[in-house]
Amino acid sequence: MAITAYSKRSIIFLALVMIFLNSGNVFGTDKVKAVKLYNLGVDLYNKKEYRKSAKKFSGSLKEDKKYFNAYNNLGCSYIKEGKYNSAIKELKSALKIKKDAAVYYNLAIASFEKGSYADCAKYLDKVVKIDNDYRQVALISGIVSYRTSRYDEAITSLSRYMEKDSESFDAKFTAALSYFRNEDYSDSIQSFNECIKQVPDSALLFYNLATAYLSTDDYNKAIESYNKALELDGEFADCYFNLGVSFYKLNEYKKSEDNFLKYLKAKPDAADKEKVEGYI
Repeated sequence: MAITAYSKRSIIFLALVMIFLNSGNVFGTDKVKAVKLYNLGVDLYNKKEYRKSAKKFSGSLKEDKKYFNAYNNLGCSYIKEGKYNSAIKELKSALKIKKDAAVYYNLAIASFEKGSYADCAKYLDKVVKIDNDYRQVALISGIVSYRTSRYDEAITSLSRYMEKDSESFDAKFTAALSYFRNEDYSDSIQSFNECIKQVPDSALLFYNLATAYLSTDDYNKAIESYNKALELDGEFADCYFNLGVSFYKLNEYKKSEDNFLKYLKAKPDAADKEKVEGYI
């Protein structure tokens, strides 16, 4: 019986939305009612009541259609609500009043969340042309590069970002995935271990660490990490599959068979059911 493949499912990205809300400055208007509604919108936004904040910012714009901050913050509210097309529309209206790095950055975030990575990269370029020290650009660029399978570029951008923020989980995590995709398993293992120090209760992190170990034929460490993932999430079926592979490679066939059976019990309708049955 030969086993030639195993699951390499990766962790889903943590939601990454670091948008820039204009709060203190009321650039763009001297109309009392517009400012009052705007300030109410900021308060609601900070309370994470994004639908209500959007209504206040919209009301502010009815009072003053050239209120730059209101357009930007309405766009921010829409991003938080997942209304990315609406966000892009309002942020573009802000740019008609003032070319601003924060607005371009928020447009990049909206495009990123939509999955429009080419547009995201375009807006990030605009940010850098206005403010070359805009710290978040390297992080988002790295994530975009990873998602578009440009792993070397991702690692370069993320390494640059981590020179300024060495504790960024998102940067470490995306770097770990990029190293893995580049088959640089040693650096991937190191990065996943650093992520686990920050988030020690993530079954998915232990799963990815285990899969990196499995890719280096370090079956004992892979088994240890898959078991840790199962301690955190006992229904993580892919762990059982890869444990089956690991034990098989160590010639522990009974344990291998037991884990393949657990995999099939956890995923009775698995697409690879017949293939796995052939391993038993």
